[in-house]
Amino acid sequence: RADDLTNEMLTEVGVIAVHVVADKRSTFSRANVFAEVLRQIHGVRFASADDRMAVVERTVALALAGVLLINAPELAHTPARFTRPDGTSQFRARGFEVYTTQALLDAEARLLAAGRCTQTPRVAIQIVADVAAENLPGRTHGLSADQGLAVEQIATSGRVLDVLVGPAGTGKSTTMGGLRAVWERHFGPGTVVGLAPSAAAAQVLAEEFGAATENTSKWLTEQARQPGRLREIDQLHAKLNRVGPSMSASMLRKRIDNLSGEVEKWSLRSGQLVVVDEASLAGTFALDTLTEQARNAGAKVVLVGDWAQLSPVEAGGAFHMLVHDRDLAPELADVRRFTHAWEKAASIDLRVGRPGAVEAYEEHDKIVGGDRESMLDLLYDAWRDDVAAGRRSLMIASDNDTVTALNARARAHRVAAGEVHAIGIETASGAVIGVGDLVV
Repeated sequence: RADDLTNEMLTEVGVIAVHVVADKRSTFSRANVFAEVLRQIHGVRFASADDRMAVVERTVALALAGVLLINAPELAHTPARFTRPDGTSQFRARGFEVYTTQALLDAEARLLAAGRCTQTPRVAIQIVADVAAENLPGRTHGLSADQGLAVEQIATSGRVLDVLVGPAGTGKSTTMGGLRAVWERHFGPGTVVGLAPSAAAAQVLAEEFGAATENTSKWLTEQARQPGRLREIDQLHAKLNRVGPSMSASMLRKRIDNLSGEVEKWSLRSGQLVVVDEASLAGTFALDTLTEQARNAGAKVVLVGDWAQLSPVEAGGAFHMLVHDRDLAPELADVRRFTHAWEKAASIDLRVGRPGAVEAYEEHDKIVGGDRESMLDLLYDAWRDDVAAGRRSLMIASDNDTVTALNARARAHRVAAGEVHAIGIETASGAVIGVGDLVV
């Protein structure tokens, strides 16, 4: 029954619920916490549905008492005839309140402070000029004017936490290559570390960047293991001092060497540069932890991405915040990926939400309209023609049902053509994956 559970017990459930929600959202509503509390007590049996809801309401109230309300307060008096029975104004929607946590605000404050701090290693401007005048290592071209300026701004700023804004097609990879060349010419080979929020992005970065590259989550996980490794090394040294020359001593020394190698691999050192690609996808807490590690080691972090692109799955928005905290953030403006000049301009307009961008695509017959079935046929036929021509092609749809239908249609075509085995593993969605299928 509802009265069997004390406030102390429910407060603990509320803290867990808020933690789960705040890990995924920078700001959240009462409804978000309500849903998570329901998930947390899903396995508890109650005497009645009323008992369950009474416990949920109490838990949500206790949870929200420990977070921060960030809405503007009611500044005007609301006459009684315009208030609800609970005293709230009818001029504000139910559940309008927006909450956040002190932990997130503290993390954002630390990131802003790191972005304003100019006490980390920097590179002499002459080195930047020398690298900009040459072809980049392993490439047949050098830096363009805007790329060279961005590298100069970052390498000479001395900021603990720097940013590089690059819309799609502006040459972020080339710029990062130039930044690596500049940094390693001053601080030596191996002083640049590449990170990305996903394993796929890390692999792409490694191919384009040419430096040691890792998944951000993997890096932070290994960093968290460092104290344990150091403790084990101390314990092994103590054991080694107690045993004489023997097979056991040899095994202890081998284990110490392996652990020391791991400590070296996952440690940051003074003068190192950590480049985080696709930084708009990185969560605020992850960036805060990484920046604090770099700051303590005397290293520098550079976040590379585009605030107008995808946001992270975790609580995020830090990249956008850091860019707009600067008067003039390093930014690439010259789009190189497109063949046609109109498309370069239209892509920039589309990125910032200018309606004129749609008109440009319409004028060049890049937008086709029609009923659902006709559009799906057109989409599928275009994909099939691409694949037949040897291109890599994606079909993109706005809902999972359409995606599933298109995948099934494409797979049936490939099975009929003998490119894929009809029998395979059935997934939770009902799709079958067989030998020859491409999983994205």
